[in-house]
Amino acid sequence: MIDHPEIPKGYYCYTSVTTGHEPSDAVHNKLLEIFGEPASSTMPIRRCTPCPYWGMDASRERQNNGFCTFLNTRDWDDSSGGLLWDQVKDCGINVDDEEDVE
Repeated sequence: MIDHPEIPKGYYCYTSVTTGHEPSDAVHNKLLEIFGEPASSTMPIRRCTPCPYWGMDASRERQNNGFCTFLNTRDWDDSSGGLLWDQVKDCGINVDDEEDVE
């Protein structure tokens, strides 16, 4: 049972979905080559929706500027695991549902 359906599924503070495809470019195909994948004429368009409780304080240094209002924690406090800037969850809510994430 999900107690907080507004919190995204998985280990991150966002929901990511493919909304379509667009023409591929040289950079995309170079990355595919690096990872041993065949070149492609299209690449997915991904859209991310952040958790309503996640945010970042632009006045703080990068990699130390994320916060969660649900937990009332901030990267710059000792109470956080310190990865909120990268949208890694601290709350642990809905992480067991990751296999359902697209």
